[in-house]
Amino acid sequence: MPDLTIRPARPTDAPVLAALDILAGGGVYEFIYDDRPGEPGAAQLMLHAVLAADTALSWSRALIAELDGEPVGAITSQPYDDQPPSGLETSVPEDRAAHVAPIQAMGRPGSWFINMLAVGAGGSGHGVGRALIETVADKARAAGFSELTLRVFADNAPALGLYRKCGFREVDAVDIPPLPRLPHEGGVRLLLRDL
Repeated sequence: MPDLTIRPARPTDAPVLAALDILAGGGVYEFIYDDRPGEPGAAQLMLHAVLAADTALSWSRALIAELDGEPVGAITSQPYDDQPPSGLETSVPEDRAAHVAPIQAMGRPGSWFINMLAVGAGGSGHGVGRALIETVADKARAAGFSELTLRVFADNAPALGLYRKCGFREVDAVDIPPLPRLPHEGGVRLLLRDL
């Protein structure tokens, strides 16, 4: 059985953390930021946002999961009411921004919000996602929060299964029509876990 460790992220984790952020986004970042002539793409922008100290996607807000010393997963979280800018603010075509705006507007004031959770292929099946969620739940409880929230695409069956096993339930939903560059079906769900 591999040794699972959860630790605070470090600036040197930025490349792994940026890749996991993009994985967790389910294609949203690529949809918004790729294919803009003369502009940086999703991977470059994400790395910049992760390296910054004062963004919602910063390494300073992240925990890294390691199996036998190798990073295999990550989570970022903070109070929903205290989210700094994402660090991805840049010129975005209006149609793309409008398409995903309902996702970004969906949340629950007063909750502790999981902004990103991703487990790479090397961490699948080892309890990494559950361990990251439980670590954040403990942190939120210790900070006086009674609710933990997150967003997930409705067609992400593996993630939904994990979240339900961890005690989350659906409290809101938005419809995001599928597009060729963002082909998710069923929209996005806001899930909540009482702490």
